[in-house]
Amino acid sequence: MSPADPLQAADWNVLFRHTVRTVCALLGLRASFSPVAWHEGLGNGCHLHLSLRDETGRNIFNGEGGPAGTSATGAAFTAGVLAELPAITAVACPTPLSYQRLRPGRWVGCYRAWGHENRETALRLVQGMTGLRDAIANLEVRVGDAGGNPYLVLGAVLAAGLDGVARGLTLPPPLQDDPVVLGEAGLALLGVERLPQQLDDAADALDASAVLKAAMGDELHTTLVAVRRAEAAEDAGKPLDQLIDEQRWRY
Repeated sequence: MSPADPLQAADWNVLFRHTVRTVCALLGLRASFSPVAWHEGLGNGCHLHLSLRDETGRNIFNGEGGPAGTSATGAAFTAGVLAELPAITAVACPTPLSYQRLRPGRWVGCYRAWGHENRETALRLVQGMTGLRDAIANLEVRVGDAGGNPYLVLGAVLAAGLDGVARGLTLPPPLQDDPVVLGEAGLALLGVERLPQQLDDAADALDASAVLKAAMGDELHTTLVAVRRAEAAEDAGKPLDQLIDEQRWRY
């Protein structure tokens, strides 16, 4: 499955999961895309890589005028996503179990920061190989897991990034270190904060997001916030073992 336009990419995401489950069933196996399927390991993520082209056909994540080899437009798009990242987390990490995975040291980017080729930040600008950068330079959004609806995740990221372009937002300095090494005090000095650590907090961020509300429309936005809060209330106080067992085959 090669890179595709957003709608086809979301369709292929669904097709991929269906194919994996079908092949596993033929082999007498079961596949789980739950964010935490077992206590061991890092869990299941679902990172999003996207490249965008301007009206001239140029990849906005490869150019001049912005940091880390991106264009000024690419930097503004990234800044827009960064600004809405707590709200996007509610879309991309839809269950209480998601936040058991969204923790430091798990390669998930649980801090609201961006970096150049830094796999420990929530947003990662990827340049690619010299000579191929116009084709493959991209922005990686690392917070999501496979429980997220791919159509809503793509829509939320695009809406946030385009808002950044429209407002001419600028990026803060990149974070090029592992946040775990810097510690909470070091991160506070840099102005880097944790993303929501539980679903209730993410739902509050989504509720407060005027950008995503405008993109989704009142009905979808209100419904999504309500569903997230209902999920959080339903699972409140449950032991981790119970959550893992209940949700292992849900996704």
